[in-house]
Amino acid sequence: MIPDHLKDQITVHNWVDYHLIPHYMTNVDISWIDLDMRHSLNRLFAMPNKFFSALNNGVPIV
Repeated sequence: MIPDHLKDQITVHNWVDYHLIPHYMTNVDISWIDLDMRHSLNRLFAMPNKFFSALNNGVPIV
């Protein structure tokens, strides 16, 4: 999924404890939110928590 020339510049984490999110976000340049909006009711009723975590920590969202 990640192109070879970018693998050394991207870190993908599994689940992170809620209280540790600000610690992890201190070294983040951008936040990628990958949602398939075609088949999700979230597009109508909700937004992912990742969106608000990025906003709260001043991280741009792609």
